[in-house]
Amino acid sequence: MSDRLLNEGVPKRVAIAAIVLFGLLLIAGIVAITGFVIGSFREKELIDGQHELENTVLLLSRHFEQQFEDFADAQARLTARLATSEIGSPSEFADRMSTFAVHSLLEAEGDGSFGVNDVGLYGADGDLINTSESGPIATVSIDDQPYFKSFKSNATSATTRRRLRRGQRPRWRERRRWWRWR
Repeated sequence: MSDRLLNEGVPKRVAIAAIVLFGLLLIAGIVAITGFVIGSFREKELIDGQHELENTVLLLSRHFEQQFEDFADAQARLTARLATSEIGSPSEFADRMSTFAVHSLLEAEGDGSFGVNDVGLYGADGDLINTSESGPIATVSIDDQPYFKSFKSNATSATTRRRLRRGQRPRWRERRRWWRWR
């Protein structure tokens, strides 16, 4: 191409300028197309990442919903097995729930109930009656806890749940409590 331009009488300087200009236009085109490809690739990856996050959230929400349903079923099953609706007074509840058979039932339910480490039964006065933990029953009272006071003053449900911090251990445990008196 440059030979043809030189043969037609175009000065050498103009031919070099034309070659440089075409080279710069070619580089600018390559840069523009590369920028467009990178931008579209970035957008595609952002959309794919958003879909993956939405799917993860959906999967986690379904998992936790199933866990909560299983936990509620375990509570209902344990409440039915304890037959607390047949008990008429707090002292009768304490007598019936302080037996070894109830301890064994709580231990079996605590071991197989969806991450629940131990189950505790508390009386109307807030004192621990029985637990699924092995060994002697500790002297524990929850009568000064706000959730117990609230539940005792307005018992609208058969169960309440609250995470309790146990001693100096760094992990949390879930306890289930049953009260049937108003």
